[in-house]
Amino acid sequence: MMTTRNILMTGATGLVGRQLCEKLLAEGYQVYAILRPRSNAKKLKEGVKPLYMDVLNPSAVDVNRLDAIGKIHGVIHLAGESVFGLWTGEKRKHIYESRVLYTRKLAELLCGLEQAPDTFISASAIGIYGMNHHDTLLNENAPHADDFLAHVCQDWEKASELLRNAGVRTVYARFGVILASQGGALQAMLPAFKLGLGGKLGEGSQWMSWVHLDDVLGALCFVLEHPELQGAMNVVSPQPETNEVFTKTLGLVLKRPTPFPVPAIVLKLGLQGMGESLLLASQRCVPEVLETHSYVFQFPELETALNDLIH
Repeated sequence: MMTTRNILMTGATGLVGRQLCEKLLAEGYQVYAILRPRSNAKKLKEGVKPLYMDVLNPSAVDVNRLDAIGKIHGVIHLAGESVFGLWTGEKRKHIYESRVLYTRKLAELLCGLEQAPDTFISASAIGIYGMNHHDTLLNENAPHADDFLAHVCQDWEKASELLRNAGVRTVYARFGVILASQGGALQAMLPAFKLGLGGKLGEGSQWMSWVHLDDVLGALCFVLEHPELQGAMNVVSPQPETNEVFTKTLGLVLKRPTPFPVPAIVLKLGLQGMGESLLLASQRCVPEVLETHSYVFQFPELETALNDLIH
């Protein structure tokens, strides 16, 4: 008789979480989703079991409910405040605390279980490498930077040290720009591009380390099945492109012109830091860890990925 493989997940109603739940259920996992009190469980995929608890208030969490699950094969931690929007002081605080403080409290909670989970996979981001690396190829050993987003990512990864020190296999999935048919960066771009009003951002020479949503799901499931994988892991396509190439390719797929560049000064001044950090940053990342362990990308090429997502 096969033992049930239990997965505990945060962020199960988000862009990645919903689709990942569906994939895990199809592969025979039992998925439990940690939801904040008063969250809407209807947003969960059918078959996912909700667990309502306030992780930031450990004294109010019934640990027995987690122990009752039994052995947890893996924890996939995807929760976090969206980085899109005006980076006001309050927004920056939410971005930081929703990642760092929440992860630290979750790690403490998991360390208090009768049986520690086998694997802890935490979302992170390629923002850890900083903004302006021009043509330099960045693998998982590239140095960390000294800006706001880089510090968030560094502290985010350090927040799960308690689990790693307790012997739990820990993986940091450093996501690039995730392309999906519903939600995320691509959906935000499409209205303008469909009207023929799209264009490169700034000079367009900045590198974009993109990845198809299906490869995000594939990489996370790959980690669950390969216990030798641990530490940092870039979740990006093996073929990053410049913003200019991305813009031209998206226009080609949509059969629309892309004549309207957005001046860099507008992006730098208009979004209180978000534009420069996310839209003008140049990060030419490569998925060295995944490729070394023979993960096969479903969508390594941008045009094929965009055709799949749009058509």
